[in-house]
Amino acid sequence: MAIRNQNWYNLNESRDYPLADTASVIDDKGNRLPQGIITDIRVRWPDWAGEYAFLGSVAVTSGAVTATVLCATNLGNVDESYIPLAVVSVPLEDLEQGRQYAMQSMYPGSFGYITFGAGITNNFTGKFSSPAQSLLSSRAARSHSGLPVTALGTLAGNDALTGLVHFAAEEPLQITKGIRKIYGNDEEVIVFSLTTESSAIADAGLTESMLQTLAGPCGARPESNTCGSPAPIEYINAVAPNCDGTITLEFKGCALIGRNIDDGSIVIDCGMGISDTCEAPFIPDDEGFLPSEKTPIIPTPPVPPEPPGDESISESYIPPAFSLPYCFDFEDQTYSPDFSQTGGLWAFEADHSPSDPCSSTESQSGSALPSYSASTNSWYGRTYRNLLVFTPDTQTVYRKYQTDLKLLSYNPDNINDQYATRNGGILVNYRVLASGAKTFWFATMDTTSGFGRFSLKYFNGVSEQELVGYDYAFLNDVWYRIILEVEQEQPNPGNLNMLLIATLQGITDPSISITLGPYSVPVSDYIGSLGDSGKAGLHAYEAATRFSYWRVETNA
Repeated sequence: MAIRNQNWYNLNESRDYPLADTASVIDDKGNRLPQGIITDIRVRWPDWAGEYAFLGSVAVTSGAVTATVLCATNLGNVDESYIPLAVVSVPLEDLEQGRQYAMQSMYPGSFGYITFGAGITNNFTGKFSSPAQSLLSSRAARSHSGLPVTALGTLAGNDALTGLVHFAAEEPLQITKGIRKIYGNDEEVIVFSLTTESSAIADAGLTESMLQTLAGPCGARPESNTCGSPAPIEYINAVAPNCDGTITLEFKGCALIGRNIDDGSIVIDCGMGISDTCEAPFIPDDEGFLPSEKTPIIPTPPVPPEPPGDESISESYIPPAFSLPYCFDFEDQTYSPDFSQTGGLWAFEADHSPSDPCSSTESQSGSALPSYSASTNSWYGRTYRNLLVFTPDTQTVYRKYQTDLKLLSYNPDNINDQYATRNGGILVNYRVLASGAKTFWFATMDTTSGFGRFSLKYFNGVSEQELVGYDYAFLNDVWYRIILEVEQEQPNPGNLNMLLIATLQGITDPSISITLGPYSVPVSDYIGSLGDSGKAGLHAYEAATRFSYWRVETNA
């Protein structure tokens, strides 16, 4: 009699899972990977290592079962630039079918587990050279933008714990696994708490001074006002003490330093009198006239400075190889040759902003009113940092970028939509470092938390850093316009800075207008040793977002 509701692992023994439906399942020698050897796998890895995870090899011998997982940047792996992610080898005599085995990480930030099934009873050896042969499904393998916790250590400590860290607790303390609501979501966390056994607390003598006793040698913290008197100095302006609690002050000029032995205070004296510190009187003037008694002089406005030339070490204006302003909508459901999908997946949706500067000219299809937009509105696309980069331009300085975007509401009919965030914007200075990490600056609006924030941020390849932001009650399913400008301050000695100016405007509600900046970025941080200012484009992170068009013009 057939079993109608089989176990998950039993089901996978009769199909190609965990491989994707698009995989050929054929190894380099033309042999098919038998079903049932691998019944489940979960692999995570940093998204800068590559986009496609696949089985590199599977071997079942009389002694052991082994498997490797690799990662490539393209489905065909034409350049063979794969990166090993994880490997596992289990002696056959110790192997248990249906048991999860942790895989050994071969690349920083990668991890996972694997489960074997009844297929291990027959010998097999196969190697796969590309994701097209053994691509893992999106459920089994997914990249991440960087681990949220990279190390553990004490406050202000120089040493940190990395790798596999074991926690141990003695009564009356306990360490448990629990669920806590973080940013509105239930998350698994490690909980450090007191035991619920009142006798253990009493036996430890903590009934009267529990918190003081458990504070330990690091319990005194200046920010908690628990150091006693005199209270230590936390900051002098924005300067904090070093790890030893020492602040070094350097006095220049006429300052004479003295110290009061009684209370340890410091006296700073400067041998100048009142006549040395006060400015000379300006009324009446040296000739005895008051300002009203003299003929007013209208000052001549200064001559505007010339734009930076080749002699400046900063970025110079380079005429683009294409005409400006450049405006492109997605009516023909194409990205044209001018865009590159460098992250995530993109699609097209029958939706468009009602205010489109590109609609003044007919599209290739002959429709005068565009009706399609570029979208990350697909579950597979939401699992990545979606980047659509504009490739023809040679720089981002002296440019003004513009797009209209819509953040979509939660779709109750799509169970996968619970994983989507609500954000989108424009990125500039996109570059790929030698390590493979992608860095850029970007302006973004975000309603993930249920409210709204418009921000200028920097992505260093692992995490986002907010530079400046503004809270506002934005709405989902409503079109907004983001404008991001990159300028350069007039070069002065020691003051070569880029200026980022971000503006958000309402389309449905034209009264909305928010401007962030100008935010100053040192040219050494913006351009750096690579000698250029990267590319610009559209950005969304694991989001359901639609972009109506892409517009570029010069502000030189």
